[in-house]
Amino acid sequence: MTAQDVMDVVAKDMMFYETSGGGLTISGGEPLSQFDFNQEILRLAKEKGIHTCIETSGCASTDKLLRVAPYVDLFLYDFKESDEEKHKEFTGVSRRTIIDNLLTIDNAGAKTILRCPIIPTYNNRDQHFSQIAKTANLLQNIVEVNIMPYHPMGASKAMRIGQHYPIADIGFPKDDEIDDWLQKVSSETSVAVKKG
Repeated sequence: MTAQDVMDVVAKDMMFYETSGGGLTISGGEPLSQFDFNQEILRLAKEKGIHTCIETSGCASTDKLLRVAPYVDLFLYDFKESDEEKHKEFTGVSRRTIIDNLLTIDNAGAKTILRCPIIPTYNNRDQHFSQIAKTANLLQNIVEVNIMPYHPMGASKAMRIGQHYPIADIGFPKDDEIDDWLQKVSSETSVAVKKG
């Protein structure tokens, strides 16, 4: 499909966007890895007055983020791990560029929701919760922080495609554990903190 083909489908739901206040969200994988295509979809959506949102890990060139920013009403921005070495171990990349990009788009006026997946035994540490709050406090245009409790639903998908799922044995966190995570972040920031 071309970007225009996608927009033709999206535009069929204009009545729903106008009623709900919703719009177009581009997710992935990493949408910025298909930059030209997704930038064009976002540009066309803005021309039609559709609210636009993009989910990103922030692991992209700063130039691409700044070029797409004028067409994005809201960035759903991943904050997976606050410790540099653990971030490299878990994701395979440094977090430095990701954080630099977050600060850069914030300085450019981009609105963000910081999305923080929490995986028991991996990143449910007090220091990590504190760093989430500290990062939120650095941002001028942040809308909220989403604490996203781990769920093991990806295990069955991995099995179906013959992939090993290294965290399949971790179950759903309990409600009181999630409440504790929310409180830990909330206690160090005035930014709204919600379960995502």
